[in-house]
Amino acid sequence: MPARAADDTLSDALRALGDGRVFFAFGIPKSGTTFLQMILNSHPEVSCPSEHQFEFLIRKVAALLTTYNKVLLEVDRRTARQGATLLTDDDVTVVLRATFLAIMGSAGRRKGARLIGASDNAIVMQLPLFLEIFPTAKFICVVRDPRDTILSQWHHNLRIEADFLQRARTLDHWIDSTSKRWQTVMAEICSRSDQEPLRQSLLITRYEDLAAGDSATFNRLFEHLGASSGMALIDQIIEQTAFPRVKARSHRNAFFRRGAPGAWREEMTPRQVDVVLANARAMMARFDYA
Repeated sequence: MPARAADDTLSDALRALGDGRVFFAFGIPKSGTTFLQMILNSHPEVSCPSEHQFEFLIRKVAALLTTYNKVLLEVDRRTARQGATLLTDDDVTVVLRATFLAIMGSAGRRKGARLIGASDNAIVMQLPLFLEIFPTAKFICVVRDPRDTILSQWHHNLRIEADFLQRARTLDHWIDSTSKRWQTVMAEICSRSDQEPLRQSLLITRYEDLAAGDSATFNRLFEHLGASSGMALIDQIIEQTAFPRVKARSHRNAFFRRGAPGAWREEMTPRQVDVVLANARAMMARFDYA
């Protein structure tokens, strides 16, 4: 990208941040985050491309600046010994903010979108950091019945990880450990959503309502971002992103395995269901899953 275009992209992204037009979508893996991302990106005013991996950049930028500080110290030792001006944690935040905005702004500029965002499941464990970097951003978290989420994770990991069974051991063990984790993670997110600054900036939406094509849910989604939400447009997006259609377009991609809410009833034993309820009933009840 030419320097002028890159400067314009970052400037546009900074303006979007100042205007509250930057957002992040996330959720526990296999909760329907890709489906949510596709829905958001289907809106003509919204840019939300395929999932990013910002955690990789967070690790690398912090390590890079630490290494750079060591270089500065060594150069200062070998020269005039004036005292090196070292980069701080605040500088890491500035670099990360500019990097993320450049990435999101580039996608938004190509699409001509007014609202620029990113989907990244790592945010579910990095929410405090993202709030520090982007205190004025909007956030959307998708939640799904943990029984479906757990089984979807199980099948997905079996498909992509050769040594998954060595780590997971058995389905019973996986259900026990991941249902506890689901409860802990969702309890943390909900606790934060009940307080400032997330009380107004975080929307939690259920996968089941998105999969059902519930127009009120879609309307809340886009109103939260400040996007147009007329019923004709909402109906068009619902039709374009209906899960059977999304799955059909990706028929050779096993990532979209089933997606039907309540499919856990065909796979989980009563004992396994009881384990999930024992571990996660509190948060399940909050979202009408128990």
